[in-house]
Amino acid sequence: HCWTYDLDGTLKVVPREHEFPGLDKSKRGLVSLRCEQWGNLIFVNRNANAQPLLDYLGPLTRDLADFDLGNIKLFKKVTKDIGCNWKVLIDAFQEIYHFQQVHPQTINLMLDNRRPSFALYPNGHSRLIVPKRTDTQLEAQVLDRGRSAGAAEHELTREAARTYTVFPNIIAAGAEFQWPLMVYWPTGVNTSRLEIYYLAPAGHDDPDSQACQEVVAAFDYVTIEDLSTLRGVQESMESEAFRSIPLSNMERRIYQHHEEIDRVIGADKIPSRYRVAPLMKPFEEA
Repeated sequence: HCWTYDLDGTLKVVPREHEFPGLDKSKRGLVSLRCEQWGNLIFVNRNANAQPLLDYLGPLTRDLADFDLGNIKLFKKVTKDIGCNWKVLIDAFQEIYHFQQVHPQTINLMLDNRRPSFALYPNGHSRLIVPKRTDTQLEAQVLDRGRSAGAAEHELTREAARTYTVFPNIIAAGAEFQWPLMVYWPTGVNTSRLEIYYLAPAGHDDPDSQACQEVVAAFDYVTIEDLSTLRGVQESMESEAFRSIPLSNMERRIYQHHEEIDRVIGADKIPSRYRVAPLMKPFEEA
């Protein structure tokens, strides 16, 4: 009806306003939502009582300080609809146990999954660092290219892959230059959507550059390898034979993620057979 609002949400114009006797436009503005930034990443929160964003993120703001998030730009976005529950989807990106079987000729030749480092943080956040391999031609080429230029504070990123889970549904696979930030959304009980935001610092964000195109192509190929298995996982979970899934020490981030989901929902609202036992709190780092 062409009611018009100012940029701050104030109701400014109502056509034929005389037809609304007693209308107080000051009480009919748009509803305000909390909007906070982590560098150039913008978060909108519908909970007016939630803790401030940077407090909620906690150690993540320290861990990712070298990425200079206030200087990053979006150079490409990709959306994929997946035939599995959103937790199945995000679980696949929180562990490296599957590398040899799912990525034998790609990530498995680039990262040494025998020497990972895990960190569990409060509020369900976590970190994974996997050293890069130097014993394969594929990773040696990538590593040499990374060492040829770059700031000293990015040495860890050049020597290892760094991945962070931002609870509940974000995974950032940070790198010195171009890197993907993934957001996982439920679209149904057994369907989900993966949004991939490709980010880069200013000066490295030309989508037509060879570097940007190589990162997108390589990550898309690896993602296809992951997604090729997930429909089968969903079908297995829906079968009458399904009972539960045991997790290894290498999958502790998955366990923490499901534990935090239970905590946020409220354990008293979840049938006991669907809950996970709270075990991870003693292992969280400040």
